[in-house]
Amino acid sequence: GDSFRVEYTAAGLGELGTRLFDFRDGLVVLEATGKYEAVAAASLASTGFKVAVVNPRQVRNFAHAADRLDAEAIALFGEGGEAEGTPASE
Repeated sequence: GDSFRVEYTAAGLGELGTRLFDFRDGLVVLEATGKYEAVAAASLASTGFKVAVVNPRQVRNFAHAADRLDAEAIALFGEGGEAEGTPASE
């Protein structure tokens, strides 16, 4: 459930590895962005992480197909203040 952002620098890549260290036995999944993921993937792989670079369209298609993810997206949309409610009928 946590998210974070690191700078696209050597220090940022080092921070990425440090923050993911406890999950090193798992799989790090990165969306292909056209260039930025390549350096991050190589950096993580060189320090022993298992890394997969995936097509963003596949991730979106998966999210649309997964009810739980859809429910989470709807909840986040509502929390973001984008939805306006209508009064409940009495």
